[in-house]
Amino acid sequence: MIWFKDLSYSIGDIVNSKVFSAEMITIFCAGIGVALIIPITSWITAYFLVKTKENRKKFK
Repeated sequence: MIWFKDLSYSIGDIVNSKVFSAEMITIFCAGIGVALIIPITSWITAYFLVKTKENRKKFK
């Protein structure tokens, strides 16, 4: 954004720019990735913690 501002581009030129579009797509995909990986990681961690507790009860 700073680069576009320094070159005195208008808002229309910025929005229609390929570089701007590519960056917005990258940010959008990264946001989706972060939003998905947090619940998936917590589910996997909870699964293995419960499984470990069950195994400890069997061996006691």
